[in-house]
Amino acid sequence: MINVFKILQDNLGDFQDYQVQGEAMHSFVIEMAEEDEVTPATLLAMGALAGSLLHQQQQIRGEFDPPFETVCQPKNHQMFQKLFGTTGH
Repeated sequence: MINVFKILQDNLGDFQDYQVQGEAMHSFVIEMAEEDEVTPATLLAMGALAGSLLHQQQQIRGEFDPPFETVCQPKNHQMFQKLFGTTGH
């Protein structure tokens, strides 16, 4: 059960990490631009990095379905209920 959820947790964690990194990159660009402390070359490099982060995030999103479907398998659902009880739903 741990391995099943670990794969899903890793996927979700990676997705979130790329989201946070992208938002931080955006904030850095705005801050640097407002303070006139950025060169065009720096903006281009940061844009390329932001594009790479978005691409990696999209790849991770594309890998979400298999681990989620594994978690949702009836055998895992039954094991989860056995371990933690039912909610009556």
